[in-house]
Amino acid sequence: QHANGDCYKGQFEGNLRHGFGIYTAAGASAGDQYTGNWVEDQKQGFGKYVWVDGDVYEGDWERDMRNAEGVCTYSNGDKYSGEWKDDMRHGWGRLVWNDGNTYEGGWKNDNISPGSRGITPKTSQANSQTNSRAPSQSVSTAPSPRLEPLPAPNGPL
Repeated sequence: QHANGDCYKGQFEGNLRHGFGIYTAAGASAGDQYTGNWVEDQKQGFGKYVWVDGDVYEGDWERDMRNAEGVCTYSNGDKYSGEWKDDMRHGWGRLVWNDGNTYEGGWKNDNISPGSRGITPKTSQANSQTNSRAPSQSVSTAPSPRLEPLPAPNGPL
């Protein structure tokens, strides 16, 4: 246990978290928990982070940030599956809002990529959770030069 109350149970190398371990935060993030791989005291490789508010991320980490592929399920029921870069949705991904609306397509710096083609929500009122892990997104179903619907897929997504 650390002086600030954080708790880590797992492997160490050279007095740094290294290998598999479970970290539980104290203080402002009290109750948050990461279970997974560490390299030189940073989350690295595959791991699962559960925030005390109910958000859950399971996927790849690099340099203590969500990177590469992962799934984040938000406490409001929204779910993002796809690519991440430096803790932001970035690349190809799919967001399913808690009301069933879906966007699948390009993301850049945690926002739907301008000019991206994707499957748009069935209503214009769809928003993802508004917190630092999932900035609000509002997408109109009207075709525009910035976001156009793809043809319907032949089977389930």
